[in-house]
Amino acid sequence: MCALPELLIDLSLKTSVFLDLSAFFGYANRVISIWEFAMRILFDSKVQYYKDPFGTLTPGQNCTLRIRIPVSVATTFTECLISDERGIPVHSVRMTLQETVEPYQVFSGSFQLEQPGLYFYYFLVHTATHSFRLFKYGNDTNMEEGGLWQVSCIPADFTTPDWAKGATIY
Repeated sequence: MCALPELLIDLSLKTSVFLDLSAFFGYANRVISIWEFAMRILFDSKVQYYKDPFGTLTPGQNCTLRIRIPVSVATTFTECLISDERGIPVHSVRMTLQETVEPYQVFSGSFQLEQPGLYFYYFLVHTATHSFRLFKYGNDTNMEEGGLWQVSCIPADFTTPDWAKGATIY
């Protein structure tokens, strides 16, 4: 179920429902289908398409992030806000539109971390009329609520001890 002001829609129904959302979310008099409205923003840090390179970074290594946002959101640009493990902001990465692959727009941006450490990040999505934060929610994304993604930066000369190669450590 998806609740909208004065409207309740059962998304399990396989019917076409169209909404005039001109009064909500900055859609500027645009009528969209409920399926387009209910689409998720896509980002998965465990998939190299979205975070390249996969895994840890070394100081000065370039990292590119990609996020797929439904066209219906009417995004102007996105930021990735990165903080260190103390919560101190260290980067604001502007992510710009790279391509549109209907029904999504792909935004991309790159950054480098200068010091080894543990870092956390989330996204800030901007439209013409408002902005909202995007957080990690399990293996998915969620607006305005959830956790932070993390990335580790290790010294360039770090080597894994032989006894730990291929092991899983909790």
